[in-house]
This record gives sequence, C-alpha cells and structure tokens, in this order.
Amino acid sequence: MEHKLSSLIKFKSRKILIAQKPSGLSSQINRDSNKSLQDLLEIYLKRKINVISRLDRPVSGLVVFAMDRKSASVVSEWQRNNWIKKKYLALVEKRPPAAEGRLEHFLLRNSKNRKAIVQNVKMSNSKKAVLNYKVLKNFENYSLLEIQPETGRFHQIRAQLAYFGFPIKGDVKYGARRSNKDKAIHLHCHEIEFKTTESEKPTVILAEIPDTDGLWQDVSKFLNESNES
Repeated sequence: MEHKLSSLIKFKSRKILIAQKPSGLSSQINRDSNKSLQDLLEIYLKRKINVISRLDRPVSGLVVFAMDRKSASVVSEWQRNNWIKKKYLALVEKRPPAAEGRLEHFLLRNSKNRKAIVQNVKMSNSKKAVLNYKVLKNFENYSLLEIQPETGRFHQIRAQLAYFGFPIKGDVKYGARRSNKDKAIHLHCHEIEFKTTESEKPTVILAEIPDTDGLWQDVSKFLNESNES
C-alpha cells in the first residue's frame, strides 16, 4: 500500500505537494465513509495537509495540496497570482468546428442538483468562466482536446464544453449519450505548471494518462508518438 501511495505523489517540497488522483476517489476529506486522496496521503505522510485545488470525483489527474496550514496561505497566494496553471485532457463527443478557441460564459451554481448553469450574459450571483481549448486529435467517435482554464469555477470545463455542444465522454450529468462502466468521465488534469515568484522559471509536473480503457490507451499512444516526432 505504501509503495502504491508513494507513486501517487508527483512533487513534494516544504510548502507544496502535488499528487495524482484516480477517478472515483474524492479529492478531500468528506462526510462519507470512503477514504479520500487527502485521507490516504495524510496516513502515508503521518501529518495533516491542506487541499488547495480539487477535482470532481469522476475526474482524474493532478491535485494540489499545501504541506501545512501556514503553507496553505502561501500556496493559495501563488494561485491567486496565476502562478499555478493547469492543463487538462478531455475526450468529447463530436468534433469542434475550429481547431482551437476560447470560451467565455457566466456560471450559476445550482446547489439542489449540484450542476453549473451556463449563461451568455452576466446575471446576479453568476461568475465569469473562461477556458481555452485546442483539438489535439480526432478519433473515430471522439475528439481529444487540451483545455487550459483561466478561471476555476465549479464544474466549469464540464459545463462549458457541454454548452458548446461537446459533452465529455461519460458525463451524463452534462448531456453525454451514456455513462462509462466505471462511472468516471474522460477528463484528466495532466499538467500543472507553478512558480513561487514572478521571475522564477516554472516547474512543470505531469500526470500519467489513465489506462482504464482502450480510448485512454489510444490517447497515451498518440501523445507518446507526438513527443517522439
């Protein structure tokens, strides 16, 4: 178990820890009886840590923690300064009309059904949501997108892509045709770039691509071939 947990840690310093979360696991300690990524890491590290950025339970990829409460304020400040940047991979239904683009919307959070409601104009209590996307490859039935969000809103990527007409594979909550067998969705935080000062060269952390199904395996093969060429 310890070896398995240590393999999830992709970066650790005195202030920040970046770990890879499998889909189906909650990012942080919650009320249900199931262990979260935070629970497991605290057991392994034998210390309390603070979650800085989260991923939805059905999403996989990199999660940011602070090593203690004092560090949490520092790492949160890095995030507010936009010194922590994320890139996601998403497999979506249909093919976007443009090879790359920028989506700007306003999101309202519906607490009853835990969904984000997308609006084109600002409304009371809505928050601006911005992301940039690039099509990396068109497979037979799905398109692989690289997503770089500029804001970190609740369900932002899932809601914006669905509103755009391209729901994420398996994300029936936002209009996908069918769920995946493991209840995961094909959204993966695959890269985090961060720095601790304005002038510092960023540190880049990469997550492994899930091997949970053939489509993710095709993505991994494509990315490996792209890096070699």
